Amino acid sequence: MARGKNSQNFLAKRKRPTNKGAAKGNNDSSEAIDVVLINKINSIEKTLNNVSLKIYQSYNKILMYIGVAVFASIFILLNYLEKKISKYTYTYENIAEIKYKTVYNGHYNYKGNESYDTLTAMKEEGRNIYFYYNLILIFVYSPILCFSITNIISEVCGFTKTNVFPFFISVFQILESIALIFTIKGYPNSLILLNISGKLAVIKYFFIFITIFVVIFGFIDRYQNKPKSTGISLEESEKSKKSE
Repeated sequence: MARGKNSQNFLAKRKRPTNKGAAKGNNDSSEAIDVVLINKINSIEKTLNNVSLKIYQSYNKILMYIGVAVFASIFILLNYLEKKISKYTYTYENIAEIKYKTVYNGHYNYKGNESYDTLTAMKEEGRNIYFYYNLILIFVYSPILCFSITNIISEVCGFTKTNVFPFFISVFQILESIALIFTIKGYPNSLILLNISGKLAVIKYFFIFITIFVVIFGFIDRYQNKPKSTGISLEESEKSKKSE
């Protein structure tokens, strides 16, 4: 009897259908679906990244153009104030050097009694105008200068460590203007402050010259090494790689 039961059990096991082939087919189909879904998600993510990058670049360009336009407007206003001040200084005969017949911010390393005579030539009306001139430099001109030139460097040269130079220009412009404000308010006993502002102007112009060279050589380097267009788009090249 035991032997008969064992043989029946063996036959039942032989007749029992196995689902290994079906399970394998289901696994293959689910893996194929997963691959398709992953490819679709990657393509959607890539498209969103490209769209966001284009929006970011266009937004940066718009901000750059606005910054340059505002900077140019402030520059015109400052030139207008300079001309009003020059009406007093150019009629003053005790100044020999022509550079001392205008505001100090237009040149560097001004010092000594002759440079101090510029404040005397301005008279009280000219010194008041020059006071507001330096306030505009501190609170309006310098921040916009930093913003617009930084964006120009980013546009021309890409994002580099040299983007910090406009910040230093603005910082030393502000420090120079603060020293000049105290010089104006301390007139006629502020020659030492004028000499300090002259030293700050030297440092400011040092960063200005560096920034000019960075923009020029960065522009040349970027567009000389720019890869030439082969006429094949990125999507076509990816398709050709996949077909290979």
